[in-house]
Amino acid sequence: MDERIRSALEHGQTIDITTTGRKSGLPRRIELSFENLGGRLYLCDWLANLQANPKFMFHLKESVKADLPARARVILDQAERRDIFSKLIQMSESDADLEALVEGRPLVEVTIDLMITHFAELELHTLTLSVVRLVYHERLRFPIIAEAENSIAIELTPHTVLKFTVRQEPITPVHLAFQVSYATFDEAVDKVRSAGLLVTHDHVDWGDGQSLYFRDGEGHILEIIAWDYIPDDVLPPCHYLGIMYLREVAFPVERVHNFRLWLRNTLEMKSFSDDAADDFDFVVGGTAHAPVPALTRYSYPNTGLNVRSNQRVTFGTPDRDFMNRVRDRLAATGELLAEQAEEIEFQHAGYRFSLRYTPQFPAELPARLHLPLSL
Repeated sequence: MDERIRSALEHGQTIDITTTGRKSGLPRRIELSFENLGGRLYLCDWLANLQANPKFMFHLKESVKADLPARARVILDQAERRDIFSKLIQMSESDADLEALVEGRPLVEVTIDLMITHFAELELHTLTLSVVRLVYHERLRFPIIAEAENSIAIELTPHTVLKFTVRQEPITPVHLAFQVSYATFDEAVDKVRSAGLLVTHDHVDWGDGQSLYFRDGEGHILEIIAWDYIPDDVLPPCHYLGIMYLREVAFPVERVHNFRLWLRNTLEMKSFSDDAADDFDFVVGGTAHAPVPALTRYSYPNTGLNVRSNQRVTFGTPDRDFMNRVRDRLAATGELLAEQAEEIEFQHAGYRFSLRYTPQFPAELPARLHLPLSL
């Protein structure tokens, strides 16, 4: 967590919160105050909306401005209420009636949900750097930010790097999707076509979105995707194609159910359905979407059966506490490979991962982009 935000949360102050109306389903923003008691955050106002939908936005607006995704727990147990109100009275040196507070005052504990926000890096294999340079730098015009004898790093956005490392082994195709503005989708399509790359599926219609699928020089399946519900003014478009962020990296696996549970339980990501069919699901952390198809399922677009790919994915998070939770879980299962001050490395189901501390990516961006499961 950003130290300015951490400092602002250490002392109670006036904030705004945005809840979801329990009847209307519409967002409602109100002003109130919170209290910090031993590092735990509490609201002492009646917020009926939070009982119906405990996910909300916590808006700091005094010493620092930040919009933080949060969860509410309405405290009803009398003993717990008495203990908390007693300590709040003592902390504020108030002469408030303890029993009146216990019996009649609302009490809500707040948890700030700072978890995975984005893909920070994707590392793929290549047989030759010249093909990578031709496709990604010369034709798609991504800037090269680092280059060595056996590797090259491409900047997709200021927050995400695509890295290729030379390895003399078969290339297994990876599916990755770049989010662009809905208003500039056709322009991005024209640029891909003018680059002379193989377009496999043109203007795929998703109802509220559309995609173009094409191949790079080594068979990887690239996708330009745009959704009409994502605002254009939150993340600036980057480089020649106008990419807002790296939206998708696919993870074909043998057992979708098991991998989905691991992503949810270990990395605290969210899936679209708890009982999704066992041949496909989407699992999400902020702007990072992980399509999880079964190896026995034909890929979309129809390019044959899915295959497990040689890739290393680095997720970004602005919260060190979240990193520590993940590290402890991985250490307990034996999946933790290495630990550094700003990054941990681990593996699961044949894939290599990292989780990196990235405070420069604002935690509130996924919610501001109106992304599913961001609240």
